[in-house]
Amino acid sequence: FVWRVVLATGFGVALLAISQVLDYARLEIVAGSLGVRQAVARGAAMVWQQPVAVAGLLLLNGICFVVLIAGYAASEFVPGGSVPSLSRLLLAGQALILGRLILRIVLAAAQVELHHRIVRSEPAT
Repeated sequence: FVWRVVLATGFGVALLAISQVLDYARLEIVAGSLGVRQAVARGAAMVWQQPVAVAGLLLLNGICFVVLIAGYAASEFVPGGSVPSLSRLLLAGQALILGRLILRIVLAAAQVELHHRIVRSEPAT
């Protein structure tokens, strides 16, 4: 069991790191006229230079996602065991979708802001 947890954690961390490198590479491609290789190298450099900021953004987004899911789960709880109405189920489901979209947009905006801060703090060559 312990080995499974260790291996799954390592896989998850590697997947998150690769995802972040590619996110910042995408920002590099959009922001400038770099090729894919240069953009991936710069994305990796950004994640390597600012691991605490990148991890902090992911952690904050994860916490907000857990709160969103907990709110959705709480909306399904009905005291007394009665079945929730269809309209309430649809409303809660649509609110969950809207909340997830907002979280994705806010994370993307935070990544863009972090990218701009890192680029502005680099010495000009």
